[in-house]
Amino acid sequence: MDRGVSGMIGILSMTIFSPLLVLLFLLFIKKENERMIKTIGTLGTLPPLGLVLFMTVKGIQGESLSIYHEHLEWIQFAGGKTIGYDLAIDGLSISLLLLSSIIFALAGFLSWHIPKEWKGYYSLFLLLEMGTLGVFCSDNLLLFFLFFEITFVSLFFLIGKWGEAGKERASFWFLLYNGIGSVLLFIAIAGLFAKMGTLQFAELEYWLLITENGPFKTFLFLCLVVAFGIKLPAVPFHQWMVQVHKEAHPIVVMIHSGVLLKIGAYGFIRMAIGFFPEEWAQLGFLVIILGIVNILYGASFAFIQKDLRGVWAYSSVSHMGFILIGLGALNSIGLQGAIFQAISHGLIAALLFLILLPLVDKTGTTELERLGGFASISPNWAGLLLVGGMSVLGLPGTSGFIAEVTVIIGLFERESVMASITCLGLVLAACYSLRAVLKTSFGPKGTFKANGFGSMKNLEEERSDMKLPSGVSARKWSYGLPASILVFFIITLGLYPDLILSLIKETVEKTMMAFGG
Repeated sequence: MDRGVSGMIGILSMTIFSPLLVLLFLLFIKKENERMIKTIGTLGTLPPLGLVLFMTVKGIQGESLSIYHEHLEWIQFAGGKTIGYDLAIDGLSISLLLLSSIIFALAGFLSWHIPKEWKGYYSLFLLLEMGTLGVFCSDNLLLFFLFFEITFVSLFFLIGKWGEAGKERASFWFLLYNGIGSVLLFIAIAGLFAKMGTLQFAELEYWLLITENGPFKTFLFLCLVVAFGIKLPAVPFHQWMVQVHKEAHPIVVMIHSGVLLKIGAYGFIRMAIGFFPEEWAQLGFLVIILGIVNILYGASFAFIQKDLRGVWAYSSVSHMGFILIGLGALNSIGLQGAIFQAISHGLIAALLFLILLPLVDKTGTTELERLGGFASISPNWAGLLLVGGMSVLGLPGTSGFIAEVTVIIGLFERESVMASITCLGLVLAACYSLRAVLKTSFGPKGTFKANGFGSMKNLEEERSDMKLPSGVSARKWSYGLPASILVFFIITLGLYPDLILSLIKETVEKTMMAFGG
Protein backbone atom coordinates (compact mmCIF):
# COMPACT_ATOMS: atom_id res chain seq x y z
CA MET A 1 0.00 0.00 0.00
CA ASP A 2 1.20 3.46 -0.87
CA ARG A 3 2.12 5.24 2.35
CA GLY A 4 2.28 8.65 0.72
CA VAL A 5 4.65 11.41 1.72
CA SER A 6 7.76 10.46 3.68
CA GLY A 7 10.45 12.82 4.86
CA MET A 8 8.53 15.99 3.96
CA ILE A 9 5.63 18.16 5.03
CA GLY A 10 2.38 17.57 3.15
CA ILE A 11 -1.26 18.58 3.06
CA LEU A 12 -2.09 17.17 6.50
CA SER A 13 0.55 19.31 8.19
CA MET A 14 -0.72 22.35 6.30
CA THR A 15 -4.25 21.55 7.45
CA ILE A 16 -3.22 21.23 11.10
CA PHE A 17 -0.83 24.16 11.40
CA SER A 18 -2.53 26.79 9.23
CA PRO A 19 -4.54 28.03 12.27
CA LEU A 20 -1.26 28.31 14.20
CA LEU A 21 0.24 30.55 11.51
CA VAL A 22 -2.81 32.81 11.72
CA LEU A 23 -2.51 32.82 15.52
CA LEU A 24 1.13 33.94 15.33
CA PHE A 25 0.11 36.78 13.01
CA LEU A 26 -2.70 37.68 15.41
CA LEU A 27 -0.22 38.19 18.25
CA PHE A 28 1.24 41.23 16.49
CA ILE A 29 -2.09 43.03 16.25
CA LYS A 30 -2.98 45.49 19.00
CA LYS A 31 -5.75 44.20 21.20
CA GLU A 32 -7.72 47.42 20.65
CA ASN A 33 -8.00 46.69 16.92
CA GLU A 34 -11.18 44.72 17.41
CA ARG A 35 -12.34 44.54 13.83
CA MET A 36 -9.03 43.28 12.41
CA ILE A 37 -8.69 40.66 15.16
CA LYS A 38 -12.16 39.30 14.42
CA THR A 39 -11.64 39.33 10.67
CA ILE A 40 -8.28 37.55 10.79
CA GLY A 41 -9.46 35.10 13.44
CA THR A 42 -12.47 34.16 11.34
CA LEU A 43 -10.49 33.92 8.08
CA GLY A 44 -8.01 31.64 9.88
CA THR A 45 -10.64 28.87 9.88
CA LEU A 46 -10.97 28.85 6.08
CA PRO A 47 -7.64 27.23 4.97
CA PRO A 48 -8.28 24.03 7.00
CA LEU A 49 -11.84 23.91 5.68
CA GLY A 50 -10.66 24.24 2.08
CA LEU A 51 -7.97 21.57 2.44
CA VAL A 52 -10.32 19.15 4.20
CA LEU A 53 -13.00 19.67 1.56
CA PHE A 54 -10.41 18.90 -1.13
CA MET A 55 -9.41 15.62 0.54
CA THR A 56 -13.05 14.71 1.23
CA VAL A 57 -14.01 15.11 -2.42
CA LYS A 58 -11.05 12.95 -3.42
CA GLY A 59 -12.16 10.31 -0.92
CA ILE A 60 -15.76 10.34 -2.19
CA GLN A 61 -14.42 9.95 -5.75
CA GLY A 62 -12.66 6.75 -4.64
CA GLU A 63 -9.09 7.99 -4.20
CA SER A 64 -7.17 6.22 -1.44
CA LEU A 65 -6.67 8.56 1.50
CA SER A 66 -3.47 6.70 2.43
CA ILE A 67 -1.57 8.86 -0.10
CA TYR A 68 -1.67 11.72 2.37
CA HIS A 69 0.46 9.88 4.92
CA GLU A 70 3.41 11.86 6.29
CA HIS A 71 6.42 10.54 8.18
CA LEU A 72 9.49 12.26 9.63
CA GLU A 73 12.08 10.91 12.04
CA TRP A 74 11.45 12.79 15.26
CA ILE A 75 12.77 11.33 18.55
CA GLN A 76 15.47 8.65 18.77
CA PHE A 77 16.27 6.83 22.00
CA ALA A 78 19.23 4.71 22.97
CA GLY A 79 18.58 1.07 22.17
CA GLY A 80 17.00 1.75 18.80
CA LYS A 81 13.54 2.88 19.92
CA THR A 82 12.20 5.81 17.90
CA ILE A 83 9.12 7.99 17.75
CA GLY A 84 8.23 9.52 14.42
CA TYR A 85 6.18 12.49 13.29
CA ASP A 86 3.39 10.43 11.73
CA LEU A 87 0.21 11.77 10.17
CA ALA A 88 -2.39 9.75 8.28
CA ILE A 89 -6.10 9.74 7.57
CA ASP A 90 -8.77 7.28 6.55
CA GLY A 91 -12.53 7.49 6.09
CA LEU A 92 -13.16 7.87 9.82
CA SER A 93 -10.56 10.62 10.16
CA ILE A 94 -11.69 12.61 7.13
CA SER A 95 -15.34 12.48 8.27
CA LEU A 96 -14.43 13.94 11.66
CA LEU A 97 -12.05 16.43 10.06
CA LEU A 98 -14.88 17.61 7.82
CA LEU A 99 -17.23 17.94 10.81
CA SER A 100 -14.55 19.83 12.76
CA SER A 101 -13.57 22.24 10.00
CA ILE A 102 -17.20 23.12 9.21
CA ILE A 103 -18.16 23.78 12.82
CA PHE A 104 -14.97 25.74 13.56
CA ALA A 105 -15.54 27.91 10.48
CA LEU A 106 -19.12 28.62 11.54
CA ALA A 107 -18.10 29.21 15.15
CA GLY A 108 -15.34 31.59 14.03
CA PHE A 109 -17.93 33.60 12.13
CA LEU A 110 -20.30 33.60 15.10
CA SER A 111 -17.49 34.63 17.45
CA TRP A 112 -17.85 38.21 16.21
CA HIS A 113 -20.45 38.41 18.97
CA ILE A 114 -18.07 37.47 21.78
CA PRO A 115 -18.43 40.43 24.17
CA LYS A 116 -14.85 40.95 25.37
CA GLU A 117 -11.12 40.23 25.03
CA TRP A 118 -11.23 39.25 21.40
CA LYS A 119 -7.49 38.77 20.95
CA GLY A 120 -7.26 36.24 23.77
CA TYR A 121 -10.42 34.51 22.64
CA TYR A 122 -9.41 34.07 19.00
CA SER A 123 -5.90 32.98 20.00
CA LEU A 124 -7.32 30.19 22.15
CA PHE A 125 -9.95 29.43 19.50
CA LEU A 126 -7.33 28.90 16.78
CA LEU A 127 -5.16 26.87 19.15
CA LEU A 128 -8.16 24.68 19.91
CA GLU A 129 -8.80 24.14 16.21
CA MET A 130 -5.18 23.19 15.60
CA GLY A 131 -5.28 20.66 18.43
CA THR A 132 -8.56 19.16 17.23
CA LEU A 133 -7.37 18.73 13.65
CA GLY A 134 -4.12 17.26 14.94
CA VAL A 135 -5.94 14.66 17.03
CA PHE A 136 -7.80 13.31 14.00
CA CYS A 137 -4.69 13.32 11.78
CA SER A 138 -2.20 11.76 14.21
CA ASP A 139 -0.82 8.35 13.34
CA ASN A 140 1.13 7.74 16.51
CA LEU A 141 0.10 7.89 20.13
CA LEU A 142 2.54 10.55 21.35
CA LEU A 143 1.49 12.99 18.65
CA PHE A 144 -2.14 12.18 19.42
CA PHE A 145 -1.51 12.90 23.11
CA LEU A 146 0.24 16.23 22.43
CA PHE A 147 -2.63 17.49 20.28
CA PHE A 148 -5.12 16.07 22.79
CA GLU A 149 -3.48 18.16 25.54
CA ILE A 150 -3.58 21.28 23.38
CA THR A 151 -7.36 20.91 23.09
CA PHE A 152 -7.53 20.29 26.85
CA VAL A 153 -5.63 23.43 27.86
CA SER A 154 -7.21 25.81 25.33
CA LEU A 155 -10.74 24.61 26.07
CA PHE A 156 -10.15 24.99 29.82
CA PHE A 157 -9.45 28.70 29.40
CA LEU A 158 -12.29 29.21 26.91
CA ILE A 159 -14.72 27.67 29.40
CA GLY A 160 -13.38 29.56 32.40
CA LYS A 161 -13.10 33.01 30.80
CA TRP A 162 -16.21 33.35 28.64
CA GLY A 163 -19.62 32.24 29.80
CA GLU A 164 -22.10 32.33 32.64
CA ALA A 165 -21.66 33.02 36.35
CA GLY A 166 -20.75 29.40 37.05
CA LYS A 167 -18.07 29.18 34.36
CA GLU A 168 -15.20 28.84 36.86
CA ARG A 169 -16.90 25.89 38.53
CA ALA A 170 -17.54 24.30 35.15
CA SER A 171 -13.89 24.74 34.16
CA PHE A 172 -12.84 23.13 37.45
CA TRP A 173 -14.94 20.02 36.82
CA PHE A 174 -13.66 19.93 33.25
CA LEU A 175 -10.08 20.10 34.55
CA LEU A 176 -10.63 17.42 37.18
CA TYR A 177 -12.28 14.78 34.99
CA ASN A 178 -10.31 15.38 31.83
CA GLY A 179 -7.09 15.64 33.83
CA ILE A 180 -7.72 12.13 35.13
CA GLY A 181 -8.42 11.01 31.56
CA SER A 182 -5.14 12.55 30.37
CA VAL A 183 -3.17 10.78 33.11
CA LEU A 184 -4.71 7.42 32.20
CA LEU A 185 -4.03 8.03 28.52
CA PHE A 186 -0.40 8.89 29.25
CA ILE A 187 0.01 5.74 31.37
CA ALA A 188 -1.28 3.67 28.45
CA ILE A 189 1.08 5.42 26.03
CA ALA A 190 4.11 4.98 28.27
CA GLY A 191 3.27 1.33 28.90
CA LEU A 192 2.78 0.57 25.22
CA PHE A 193 6.03 2.21 24.23
CA ALA A 194 7.96 0.43 26.98
CA LYS A 195 6.57 -2.96 25.92
CA MET A 196 6.29 -2.58 22.15
CA GLY A 197 9.02 -0.07 21.33
CA THR A 198 6.75 1.86 18.99
CA LEU A 199 3.80 4.24 19.11
CA GLN A 200 2.83 4.14 15.44
CA PHE A 201 -0.77 2.96 15.11
CA ALA A 202 -0.36 0.22 12.48
CA GLU A 203 2.71 -1.21 14.22
CA LEU A 204 0.93 -1.25 17.58
CA GLU A 205 -2.07 -3.02 16.05
CA TYR A 206 0.26 -5.72 14.67
CA TRP A 207 2.39 -6.28 17.77
CA LEU A 208 -0.55 -6.25 20.17
CA LEU A 209 -2.39 -8.75 17.98
CA ILE A 210 0.39 -11.32 18.35
CA THR A 211 1.08 -10.50 22.01
CA GLU A 212 -0.35 -12.91 24.54
CA ASN A 213 -3.03 -11.60 26.86
CA GLY A 214 -1.99 -10.83 30.39
CA PRO A 215 -2.69 -8.51 33.34
CA PHE A 216 -0.52 -5.72 31.97
CA LYS A 217 -2.20 -5.76 28.58
CA THR A 218 -5.61 -5.73 30.26
CA PHE A 219 -4.51 -2.84 32.46
CA LEU A 220 -3.46 -0.74 29.45
CA PHE A 221 -6.75 -1.54 27.74
CA LEU A 222 -8.77 -0.43 30.77
CA CYS A 223 -6.75 2.80 30.99
CA LEU A 224 -7.77 3.63 27.42
CA VAL A 225 -11.40 2.65 28.01
CA VAL A 226 -11.76 4.87 31.08
CA ALA A 227 -9.83 7.77 29.46
CA PHE A 228 -12.08 7.83 26.42
CA GLY A 229 -15.16 7.03 28.50
CA ILE A 230 -14.53 10.29 30.36
CA LYS A 231 -14.05 12.19 27.12
CA LEU A 232 -17.20 10.80 25.41
CA PRO A 233 -18.61 10.97 28.18
CA ALA A 234 -20.21 7.77 29.43
CA VAL A 235 -22.21 7.57 32.63
CA PRO A 236 -20.99 7.89 35.41
CA PHE A 237 -18.28 10.23 34.03
CA HIS A 238 -20.76 12.69 32.52
CA GLN A 239 -21.34 15.36 35.15
CA TRP A 240 -18.45 17.57 34.05
CA MET A 241 -19.91 17.76 30.56
CA VAL A 242 -23.33 18.80 31.86
CA GLN A 243 -21.70 21.63 33.82
CA VAL A 244 -19.77 22.81 30.76
CA HIS A 245 -22.89 22.77 28.58
CA LYS A 246 -24.80 24.81 31.16
CA GLU A 247 -22.16 27.42 32.00
CA ALA A 248 -19.78 27.95 29.05
CA HIS A 249 -20.52 30.41 26.27
CA PRO A 250 -22.86 28.87 23.66
CA ILE A 251 -20.24 29.22 20.92
CA VAL A 252 -17.73 27.32 23.06
CA VAL A 253 -20.36 24.66 23.81
CA MET A 254 -21.17 24.51 20.10
CA ILE A 255 -17.57 23.46 19.46
CA HIS A 256 -17.32 21.23 22.50
CA SER A 257 -20.54 19.29 21.96
CA GLY A 258 -20.32 19.36 18.18
CA VAL A 259 -16.68 18.30 17.81
CA LEU A 260 -14.66 17.61 20.93
CA LEU A 261 -16.93 14.97 22.45
CA LYS A 262 -16.23 12.95 19.30
CA ILE A 263 -12.61 12.52 20.36
CA GLY A 264 -13.93 9.97 22.83
CA ALA A 265 -15.69 7.97 20.11
CA TYR A 266 -12.64 8.28 17.85
CA GLY A 267 -10.35 7.05 20.62
CA PHE A 268 -12.57 4.03 21.27
CA ILE A 269 -12.55 3.02 17.59
CA ARG A 270 -8.96 3.83 16.76
CA MET A 271 -7.27 2.64 19.96
CA ALA A 272 -9.43 0.69 22.40
CA ILE A 273 -10.95 -1.43 19.59
CA GLY A 274 -8.09 -1.08 17.11
CA PHE A 275 -5.36 -2.14 19.55
CA PHE A 276 -7.33 -4.54 21.77
CA PRO A 277 -10.08 -6.22 19.70
CA GLU A 278 -10.18 -9.37 21.83
CA GLU A 279 -10.55 -7.44 25.05
CA TRP A 280 -13.18 -5.20 23.51
CA ALA A 281 -15.16 -8.21 22.27
CA GLN A 282 -15.24 -9.56 25.83
CA LEU A 283 -16.49 -6.19 27.03
CA GLY A 284 -19.08 -5.82 24.24
CA PHE A 285 -22.19 -6.78 26.22
CA LEU A 286 -21.20 -4.49 29.10
CA VAL A 287 -20.69 -1.64 26.63
CA ILE A 288 -24.22 -2.22 25.31
CA ILE A 289 -25.62 -2.10 28.86
CA LEU A 290 -23.69 1.10 29.51
CA GLY A 291 -24.99 2.58 26.28
CA ILE A 292 -28.60 1.82 27.24
CA VAL A 293 -28.00 3.39 30.66
CA ASN A 294 -26.65 6.50 28.92
CA ILE A 295 -29.70 6.69 26.64
CA LEU A 296 -32.34 6.21 29.33
CA TYR A 297 -30.57 8.18 32.06
CA GLY A 298 -29.80 11.13 29.78
CA ALA A 299 -33.31 11.19 28.29
CA SER A 300 -34.97 10.99 31.72
CA PHE A 301 -32.96 13.87 33.13
CA ALA A 302 -33.43 15.90 29.93
CA PHE A 303 -37.19 15.60 30.43
CA ILE A 304 -37.15 17.15 33.92
CA GLN A 305 -34.78 20.04 33.18
CA LYS A 306 -36.06 23.57 33.75
CA ASP A 307 -33.43 25.19 31.55
CA LEU A 308 -33.02 24.69 27.81
CA ARG A 309 -29.26 24.33 28.21
CA GLY A 310 -29.81 21.47 30.62
CA VAL A 311 -32.16 19.74 28.18
CA TRP A 312 -29.57 19.76 25.39
CA ALA A 313 -26.78 18.82 27.82
CA TYR A 314 -28.54 15.65 28.96
CA SER A 315 -29.64 15.04 25.38
CA SER A 316 -25.95 14.78 24.48
CA VAL A 317 -25.46 12.25 27.29
CA SER A 318 -28.33 10.23 25.84
CA HIS A 319 -27.05 10.37 22.27
CA MET A 320 -23.57 9.27 23.29
CA GLY A 321 -25.30 6.09 24.42
CA PHE A 322 -26.14 5.25 20.81
CA ILE A 323 -22.43 5.49 19.97
CA LEU A 324 -21.61 3.06 22.78
CA ILE A 325 -24.30 0.63 21.64
CA GLY A 326 -23.03 0.73 18.07
CA LEU A 327 -19.50 0.00 19.26
CA GLY A 328 -20.69 -2.80 21.54
CA ALA A 329 -22.75 -4.51 18.84
CA LEU A 330 -19.53 -5.89 17.27
CA ASN A 331 -20.91 -5.86 13.74
CA SER A 332 -20.42 -3.64 10.72
CA ILE A 333 -23.92 -2.09 10.80
CA GLY A 334 -23.56 -1.12 14.45
CA LEU A 335 -20.11 0.38 13.88
CA GLN A 336 -21.38 2.34 10.86
CA GLY A 337 -24.23 3.61 12.99
CA ALA A 338 -21.89 4.66 15.80
CA ILE A 339 -19.70 6.69 13.44
CA PHE A 340 -22.71 8.19 11.68
CA GLN A 341 -24.20 9.09 15.07
CA ALA A 342 -20.98 10.92 15.99
CA ILE A 343 -21.23 13.03 12.82
CA SER A 344 -24.98 13.53 13.09
CA HIS A 345 -24.94 14.52 16.75
CA GLY A 346 -22.12 16.96 16.06
CA LEU A 347 -24.22 18.84 13.51
CA ILE A 348 -27.43 18.72 15.58
CA ALA A 349 -25.73 19.79 18.83
CA ALA A 350 -23.98 22.65 17.06
CA LEU A 351 -27.34 23.85 15.70
CA LEU A 352 -29.10 23.63 19.07
CA PHE A 353 -26.46 25.62 20.92
CA LEU A 354 -26.19 28.13 18.07
CA ILE A 355 -29.92 28.81 18.47
CA LEU A 356 -29.25 29.84 22.07
CA LEU A 357 -27.47 32.95 20.77
CA PRO A 358 -30.48 34.67 19.15
CA LEU A 359 -32.76 33.22 21.79
CA VAL A 360 -30.82 34.84 24.64
CA ASP A 361 -30.33 38.02 22.64
CA LYS A 362 -34.09 38.36 22.36
CA THR A 363 -35.15 37.09 25.77
CA GLY A 364 -32.16 37.28 28.12
CA THR A 365 -32.84 33.79 29.51
CA THR A 366 -32.79 30.06 28.76
CA GLU A 367 -35.27 29.12 31.51
CA LEU A 368 -38.14 27.19 29.97
CA GLU A 369 -40.82 28.78 32.16
CA ARG A 370 -39.74 32.25 31.05
CA LEU A 371 -39.40 31.42 27.34
CA GLY A 372 -43.04 30.75 26.59
CA GLY A 373 -44.33 32.37 23.42
CA PHE A 374 -40.94 32.71 21.76
CA ALA A 375 -42.56 31.87 18.40
CA SER A 376 -44.65 35.04 18.60
CA ILE A 377 -41.60 37.31 18.68
CA SER A 378 -39.28 35.22 16.49
CA PRO A 379 -41.13 32.70 14.30
CA ASN A 380 -38.09 31.96 12.11
CA TRP A 381 -35.88 30.97 15.02
CA ALA A 382 -38.72 29.04 16.61
CA GLY A 383 -38.95 27.15 13.32
CA LEU A 384 -35.24 26.34 13.40
CA LEU A 385 -35.59 25.21 17.01
CA LEU A 386 -38.36 22.87 15.85
CA VAL A 387 -36.03 21.47 13.16
CA GLY A 388 -33.38 20.89 15.81
CA GLY A 389 -35.88 19.20 18.12
CA MET A 390 -37.13 16.96 15.31
CA SER A 391 -33.52 16.00 14.52
CA VAL A 392 -32.93 15.10 18.17
CA LEU A 393 -35.87 12.70 18.24
CA GLY A 394 -34.78 11.18 14.91
CA LEU A 395 -37.48 12.34 12.51
CA PRO A 396 -37.19 10.64 9.08
CA GLY A 397 -35.41 12.95 6.66
CA THR A 398 -32.86 14.06 9.24
CA SER A 399 -29.41 12.64 9.96
CA GLY A 400 -30.57 11.66 13.45
CA PHE A 401 -33.02 9.15 11.99
CA ILE A 402 -30.35 7.38 9.91
CA ALA A 403 -27.91 7.27 12.81
CA GLU A 404 -30.27 5.87 15.41
CA VAL A 405 -32.00 3.38 13.12
CA THR A 406 -28.65 2.04 11.91
CA VAL A 407 -27.41 1.56 15.48
CA ILE A 408 -30.61 -0.19 16.54
CA ILE A 409 -30.53 -2.52 13.50
CA GLY A 410 -26.94 -3.38 14.36
CA LEU A 411 -27.97 -4.14 17.92
CA PHE A 412 -30.90 -6.30 16.76
CA GLU A 413 -28.38 -8.50 14.95
CA ARG A 414 -26.73 -9.27 18.28
CA GLU A 415 -29.20 -8.66 21.12
CA SER A 416 -32.84 -8.33 20.09
CA VAL A 417 -34.08 -7.86 23.68
CA MET A 418 -31.58 -5.07 24.33
CA ALA A 419 -32.51 -3.48 21.02
CA SER A 420 -36.16 -3.44 22.05
CA ILE A 421 -35.27 -1.73 25.32
CA THR A 422 -33.18 0.81 23.41
CA CYS A 423 -36.26 1.80 21.41
CA LEU A 424 -37.63 3.28 24.64
CA GLY A 425 -34.91 5.89 24.26
CA LEU A 426 -36.54 7.05 21.01
CA VAL A 427 -39.84 7.55 22.84
CA LEU A 428 -38.16 9.47 25.64
CA ALA A 429 -36.24 11.60 23.11
CA ALA A 430 -39.55 12.58 21.53
CA CYS A 431 -40.90 13.47 24.97
CA TYR A 432 -38.08 15.73 26.14
CA SER A 433 -37.38 17.38 22.78
CA LEU A 434 -41.05 18.15 22.03
CA ARG A 435 -41.56 19.36 25.61
CA ALA A 436 -38.63 21.76 25.27
CA VAL A 437 -39.78 23.05 21.87
CA LEU A 438 -43.41 23.46 22.93
CA LYS A 439 -42.63 25.20 26.23
CA THR A 440 -40.22 27.54 24.49
CA SER A 441 -42.15 28.38 21.35
CA PHE A 442 -45.83 27.84 21.99
CA GLY A 443 -46.34 27.77 25.75
CA PRO A 444 -47.88 30.53 27.88
CA LYS A 445 -46.02 33.77 27.25
CA GLY A 446 -43.10 34.02 29.62
CA THR A 447 -41.35 36.95 31.21
CA PHE A 448 -38.11 37.82 29.52
CA LYS A 449 -35.98 40.82 28.64
CA ALA A 450 -33.89 41.69 25.60
CA ASN A 451 -30.14 41.33 25.17
CA GLY A 452 -27.96 38.50 26.41
CA PHE A 453 -24.71 36.86 25.46
CA GLY A 454 -24.13 38.75 22.31
CA SER A 455 -24.81 42.27 23.55
CA MET A 456 -21.40 43.39 22.43
CA LYS A 457 -22.79 46.71 21.21
CA ASN A 458 -26.03 47.99 19.73
CA LEU A 459 -27.27 46.62 16.44
CA GLU A 460 -26.54 49.79 14.46
CA GLU A 461 -22.88 49.64 15.47
CA GLU A 462 -22.74 45.94 14.52
CA ARG A 463 -24.32 46.67 11.14
CA SER A 464 -21.67 49.25 10.46
CA ASP A 465 -18.90 46.90 11.64
CA MET A 466 -19.97 44.13 9.29
CA LYS A 467 -20.70 46.56 6.42
CA LEU A 468 -24.31 45.54 6.06
CA PRO A 469 -26.82 47.81 4.35
CA SER A 470 -29.31 49.83 6.33
CA GLY A 471 -32.33 47.79 7.35
CA VAL A 472 -30.39 44.50 7.56
CA SER A 473 -30.00 43.08 11.05
CA ALA A 474 -26.41 42.07 11.73
CA ARG A 475 -27.38 39.50 14.28
CA LYS A 476 -30.14 37.99 12.15
CA TRP A 477 -27.76 37.66 9.21
CA SER A 478 -24.74 36.42 11.14
CA TYR A 479 -26.75 33.91 13.17
CA GLY A 480 -29.07 32.83 10.37
CA LEU A 481 -26.43 31.91 7.78
CA PRO A 482 -24.52 29.42 10.00
CA ALA A 483 -27.79 27.94 11.26
CA SER A 484 -29.00 27.45 7.68
CA ILE A 485 -25.74 25.71 6.75
CA LEU A 486 -26.08 23.29 9.66
CA VAL A 487 -29.71 22.54 8.75
CA PHE A 488 -28.59 21.91 5.17
CA PHE A 489 -26.06 19.29 6.28
CA ILE A 490 -28.52 17.66 8.72
CA ILE A 491 -31.14 17.26 5.99
CA THR A 492 -28.61 16.30 3.30
CA LEU A 493 -27.15 13.48 5.39
CA GLY A 494 -30.67 12.42 6.32
CA LEU A 495 -31.55 12.05 2.63
CA TYR A 496 -28.13 10.97 1.29
CA PRO A 497 -26.37 9.12 4.15
CA ASP A 498 -24.06 7.38 1.70
CA LEU A 499 -22.00 10.58 1.52
CA ILE A 500 -20.59 9.54 4.90
CA LEU A 501 -21.20 5.80 4.78
CA SER A 502 -19.15 5.47 1.60
CA LEU A 503 -16.23 7.28 3.23
CA ILE A 504 -16.18 5.11 6.35
CA LYS A 505 -16.82 1.78 4.59
CA GLU A 506 -13.14 0.80 4.38
CA THR A 507 -12.51 1.74 8.02
CA VAL A 508 -15.51 -0.30 9.15
CA GLU A 509 -14.40 -3.34 7.13
CA LYS A 510 -10.86 -3.14 8.49
CA THR A 511 -12.10 -2.85 12.07
CA MET A 512 -14.47 -5.78 11.70
CA MET A 513 -11.66 -8.00 10.36
CA ALA A 514 -10.16 -7.88 13.85
CA PHE A 515 -13.36 -9.52 15.14
CA GLY A 516 -13.30 -12.09 12.35
CA GLY A 517 -16.22 -10.52 10.50
